[in-house]
Amino acid sequence: MDTPTYLDAPKRIIVIGDIHGDIAILCSCLYLANIINNKFEWIAEPTDTIVVQMGDQVDSLSRDTNQPWEKIDDITLLQFTERLDEIARKKGGRFISLLGNHEVMNVLGHFDYVSPLSMHKAGGVQGRRERFQPGGSCAKILAKRNVVQKIGSLLFCHAGLLPHHLQLINGQLKSINLLMKKYLLKEIHNDNDFALLNSLFINEMSILWNRFYLEQMGPEAEQVLNQVLQNTNSTQMMIGHNPMKNITPFYNFKLWVTDIGLSRAFSNEGLEILEILNGGISCEENNHQPFCVIRAIKK
Repeated sequence: MDTPTYLDAPKRIIVIGDIHGDIAILCSCLYLANIINNKFEWIAEPTDTIVVQMGDQVDSLSRDTNQPWEKIDDITLLQFTERLDEIARKKGGRFISLLGNHEVMNVLGHFDYVSPLSMHKAGGVQGRRERFQPGGSCAKILAKRNVVQKIGSLLFCHAGLLPHHLQLINGQLKSINLLMKKYLLKEIHNDNDFALLNSLFINEMSILWNRFYLEQMGPEAEQVLNQVLQNTNSTQMMIGHNPMKNITPFYNFKLWVTDIGLSRAFSNEGLEILEILNGGISCEENNHQPFCVIRAIKK
C-alpha cells in the first residue's frame, strides 16, 4: 500500500533512525516503544500510533566487514517492514519506511556495503541486481515508500530537504515521491526526468545524500532551514543519515537528527528512539514536552 505524502498527526509518533540490516535491533526499538510484542502483534497505545523509520534499512556491511550477529538478510528486513505496516494498518496505525541513500545505491547497482550473507541470499551480484533494478521485486517494494513525508506539521526525510529541491518541483512534495515511484517502477523515459532524479536523489546535495544542516552549522544554515519549514508549512524537520552519538535537536528544536548508528555494524551500545506527542505541539496533555528521547542499552 502506498503511503500518502500528507497524513494527519496522531497523538503519538515514534521515530527510528537508520537500521542498516539489523532486524533484531529494529525489533528491540519497537519493544522499547511498546509498539509490538514478541508475537509481532500491534500493541501500540494509542492504536493509531505512527512509526517512522528514517530509511537505510539495507547494507549491514557499512563501516565493518565482520557481521557475526547477522542471521537474517536485508531483503528479508525490507519484507518484514512491509508486513509490519500491514499489521499496523489493521489496528489503525502505520509503520512508515522512508527511502534512504542506501536503498537507492542498491537500485543503482552499487553493492559495496552489502554483507556476504545478504549477497548470497539474493543470489549473488546478478540476483541482487535483478531484484533491485527498476521494475525488480525489491524496487517494487521500495516504490511504495516515500522520500519525503509530512505528518501534521512535521517533515520527515532521510538526509535533509533544501530550498533548491523545492524549486525543482515547484514546491510540490507529492511530485518528489511520484518521481521516485515512477523511477522504481521503470516508468521514466525522458532526459528531463532523469536529470531531475539526479538532482533530487543521487548527487551529494540531494535529499538522500546531503549533510548541509550539520556541516554548515550556523545562522545562515538556520535561515535555510527556516525557509524550507516555511515553504512546506512545517514546524520541525526530522532527518537521519548524519551519524550522531545521541538523537539530537538543533536550531532551537527545529531539526532533529535521529541516526545514532543503531545497527550492530556500528559501535554505539545504546538504543534510542524519538517519541513525538500531539503532533509536536506543546500542551498540558504532554506536560509541555512533546518531544522525548527514549533510551536503553543494547542487549
